[in-house]
Amino acid sequence: MSGNLFLVFSNPAESIDEGEFNAFQDAHVRENLVAPGYLTCRRYKLALGSGNEYPSHFRYVSIYEVAGTREERSAQTAALYPDRAHPSWWGDVAISSCGAESVAGSVDPTGPDRLFLVFSATPPQMTFDQYSDWYHEHLQQNIAASPLLSGGWRYHIEGGPKDEKVPDHLALYALSGPPTEMLAATTAAQRAGRTSSVEGFHTLANFDAVALDARVS
Repeated sequence: MSGNLFLVFSNPAESIDEGEFNAFQDAHVRENLVAPGYLTCRRYKLALGSGNEYPSHFRYVSIYEVAGTREERSAQTAALYPDRAHPSWWGDVAISSCGAESVAGSVDPTGPDRLFLVFSATPPQMTFDQYSDWYHEHLQQNIAASPLLSGGWRYHIEGGPKDEKVPDHLALYALSGPPTEMLAATTAAQRAGRTSSVEGFHTLANFDAVALDARVS
């Protein structure tokens, strides 16, 4: 397992039947996994918790574990499917993607059936490495604060749209209950001084993410 991820966000228009959309996406994932650069994938339905910046406006994400570069994977799928067909409504689906390089050395981020995703940006007074070092401790403190968090993974985000503020850090937690209950516990820990913070910490978006099906490899 490489530990590196490729996140593909999607948002179908309200006119699109979600059952048809999900059936197409499931088939699309299985086609991609024929290419050597795509190792595993799991799709999630997203419920926005807070934040109004990228990628807050998406309702679905496909989380691929990948190897190699994005250009290599694109070339692989283009060679396999030179005339790939899409449904007539595909133009009404908003799509965006970004790479996520592991900074914590963890594996199996798509094993849990439910995740909590926190997208943030490095504060202006810090380097990414400084922020990452702080977040390592912060993540462990959050896990200790709530029994609903059983593990966590961290990533350096690369890519995304050019015309929006894009996060450079993703914290991905294994969640086993209501996010409101989890957040109440972590907020209480912060107020009690059991969770550290840094000036300028800013969440662009966070999500409750529920798996739509089993992981595919």
